[in-house]
Amino acid sequence: MANLGPVYYPFSIVPSTSNANVYPYDIVINTVYPGLIFDASEAGATYAVIREVVGCLWFVVNADFDETTLEWTQEDPTNPNIPAYAMEMCQAGTWNWKYGPPTLIPGTPIVWQEFFEIDANGSVISTPPVVLASGDPSQQVNLTWDAGSATVVVARQIDVTNTSSSVNSLLDNFIVNTVQVWAVNEEGVLVAGDIPYARITGAPIPPSFNNPTFTGTSTFTGPVVMDSTLSVAGAVTMTDGLSVTGAPTDLFQLNVSTGATISGGLTVPNGETVTGGLTTDSLGVTGNTSIGGSLGVNGNTQLANVTLNAGDSITVNGTTPVVTLTSPDNSIAIVQDTPSSYQLEVSSTHPHMGATYATAVNFSPPATTGSITLPALPGLASDNFLIICSGSLQFLDSSKTLTLTGTGAGVTWPNSPQQYQNGAAANFPFTFYGTAIGGSSPSVTWTCNDQLAFTPMTMVMVAYFQ
Repeated sequence: MANLGPVYYPFSIVPSTSNANVYPYDIVINTVYPGLIFDASEAGATYAVIREVVGCLWFVVNADFDETTLEWTQEDPTNPNIPAYAMEMCQAGTWNWKYGPPTLIPGTPIVWQEFFEIDANGSVISTPPVVLASGDPSQQVNLTWDAGSATVVVARQIDVTNTSSSVNSLLDNFIVNTVQVWAVNEEGVLVAGDIPYARITGAPIPPSFNNPTFTGTSTFTGPVVMDSTLSVAGAVTMTDGLSVTGAPTDLFQLNVSTGATISGGLTVPNGETVTGGLTTDSLGVTGNTSIGGSLGVNGNTQLANVTLNAGDSITVNGTTPVVTLTSPDNSIAIVQDTPSSYQLEVSSTHPHMGATYATAVNFSPPATTGSITLPALPGLASDNFLIICSGSLQFLDSSKTLTLTGTGAGVTWPNSPQQYQNGAAANFPFTFYGTAIGGSSPSVTWTCNDQLAFTPMTMVMVAYFQ
């Protein structure tokens, strides 16, 4: 093509000798913040600009860069009443899509909101605006497949070359309010999230695991934790252990090779075989029990028939004996030396009808408290005594009070504590009643809210055998 000489675009100053719209050379704009402005004049037009700002190339609609304030603003001929949009490509390799809400006042700096970014590594980061109503999904792919029934097409694909990564790496990770609700690891295993049982193909409707029944042989390779009742009709084999934290569990045949911990209670109607160790708070066995290892019980133990192999043992924490001996009427005193050794004590003295046992104590002024105690009464727990505690004293004035409190194992004081008040402020008598059994030691403690006055207080305690 022949050189036609200089020609000019219509947006430049056009000499009268040029009518061409072709410029066969590069346009070079050498200035700070160089730009190319599109100030359209057609109906519905919007101001637009392409501008370089500090190493980034901006494609902006309805805003421009102010060289004075070094801010993006909406000055004339832009419209501050509508939003601005920008696409920014930087020499660092990032690509950003931005949105600026209307500034309303010309010259006001725009506050850009970044909605979409492609960083220098090619990672795509999307931060859509806050969702205030139903609308378009944040990410959507609208495809039309018309490749024929024999053609395999793919809507979405993630192809990871796992040269080196942690075993906890995730192919998918969904988080709601900082809580991980769905995650798939690098092996395609769901590690967070639930799949409803009703959504599994072929599952019965309605689904239920509330009271499962296993009629055959069930094998569990890890610990089994049950918060409620488990009923097993067949054999249960557990290689690691059994942990039951809920209500008592009925097992027809339980075989635990390494140990069982049952805090809720265990009832075995047919028989129990423990080859390892069994730890429980309370164990009740109604049938024969064969223990191949050791049995440790922290609470009550009731065993009807116990078989121990050579070298085995039954350990009962505390002082509870293997076989408990009691005297229902306390006529025999039973002292336990060891879990299998006892001492029996029977009273050698028996009182005759009408026998009386007494003791007396004098308390001198200015005493305010004291006590009186009978020695141990003779006889057994089936022997009954009437206890009378009486005396007299004098207060300094009529506002003072005497309080009697009865004590003693096997002693009953119906009106304890009992108070007496001397309204006449003179020497006055008092009487206090109770009952006791043989072997007991009745005792009475007295207190006054003032000192004794003038004369000593004499207290007498008498026990009458009935």
